[in-house]
Amino acid sequence: MTAQPAPTGAPRPRAGAHPSGPPAREARPPLRLVPTGAPAARRAPFVVLILGLLAGALVGLLLLNTARSQDSFTVSDLTKRGAVLSQREQEMQRAVEAAEAPGQLAQRARDLGMVPNANPLFIRLPDGAVLGAPSGSSTPHIATPASPDTTASAPASAAPADPAPATGPAEGAAGILAPTVGAPGTPASVP
Repeated sequence: MTAQPAPTGAPRPRAGAHPSGPPAREARPPLRLVPTGAPAARRAPFVVLILGLLAGALVGLLLLNTARSQDSFTVSDLTKRGAVLSQREQEMQRAVEAAEAPGQLAQRARDLGMVPNANPLFIRLPDGAVLGAPSGSSTPHIATPASPDTTASAPASAAPADPAPATGPAEGAAGILAPTVGAPGTPASVP
């Protein structure tokens, strides 16, 4: 090992300084001002980009707001239209219920020339038995439908002759066989 010199209280001289005198100043280049145009030129595209993004965002928000308000007007119009259609449906339902009332049906039947049957016949479905006594109508009446085509071509006094009475079963509107009545007092035939 090598022996190191003992430290002394005297300061050590700096590297590159002359130990005999005050430290010498090194020659520095003179300071000069940096031109201010260069950083502004670098900042301009960034500012333009940010302003463009902000303008685009504002235009986008304006278009979105316009579309939402247009949609709200459309929804409002459709809601009003739905309310009107609902009211119309209710009115039509009331008209149908009024037309289906028994009094209204009886009046329409009378207008068509139908007469009520005082002695209706009933068929017992399990065995096909005819219940009731058949009889003709007490008031003979021939129905002539009032339509524009028939009123112009046939006068009202020329009523069609009563067809020959049927004696066999007739098929009703619902497809159910119902007995037809011949002359009054004759029994109905059942299949």
